[in-house]
Amino acid sequence: LQALCLTQSDYPRAHTHGMRALGFAEQSGAVSAIRSASANLGHLKFCTGDFESALKHLEAALRTSRPRSEYHLAVADSLARVKLAMGDLESGYELVNQMESDAAESHETGYIRRYSTLTRGEILSRLGRLSEALDCFRRTCATARLVGDDGLEMRSSLLIQETEARLGLPGRIDEHIRPLDPRNPLAIADYERSIAVRQSVQGSQDAAQIHQERAGRIARILGDVPRSRDLERLSDVLARDRPELPSGTAQ
Repeated sequence: LQALCLTQSDYPRAHTHGMRALGFAEQSGAVSAIRSASANLGHLKFCTGDFESALKHLEAALRTSRPRSEYHLAVADSLARVKLAMGDLESGYELVNQMESDAAESHETGYIRRYSTLTRGEILSRLGRLSEALDCFRRTCATARLVGDDGLEMRSSLLIQETEARLGLPGRIDEHIRPLDPRNPLAIADYERSIAVRQSVQGSQDAAQIHQERAGRIARILGDVPRSRDLERLSDVLARDRPELPSGTAQ
């Protein structure tokens, strides 16, 4: 029930079900049940912006998981995303490096490997290491396309185009990746964000602001705090990347 509420962005009900599941798990004493309930609560707390609680629950789940297992790596990836949202980029980078070492024997197309590569790219992007980030996004996109992970392929494609724009590489927002499904509003928010980045680095500030505000409204309506905060931070990033115009040139 908690997972269903999360997919519907019904965070209050998800919290009720999550706390109930953790209580039942603790009463039973089953370590696997406690671990699963803690990880689920950690994800919920991350979505609602309670990052300290997210860390607490995810670290509890990590301590009781088998090192180098798929579950262990999945929880570690969630922890890295919390660190990213908190701006603790160095700690997040250390986590993804450790994950890469632990997952060295797993297949590149595996679920955890392809999503952790995306997380690594996003952290590198925040650190200003755009060329390295672009490589991660391209590898993620290629792998997602290979295994038919449409959602990940679209998200990584948008991040590729954002990063190429920030690096001054030629390209455009490809119409074929426009998310037309209204049941996936977060994908639409990501698409609007990607347009905002490209418009900004091309000097079209009014258009960039319109698309950024659209993305922000969707994230706020859904209560997605990490996305909302990232979009707020985006204004500073765009201002830094914006090309200088000759004196007297209208924006």
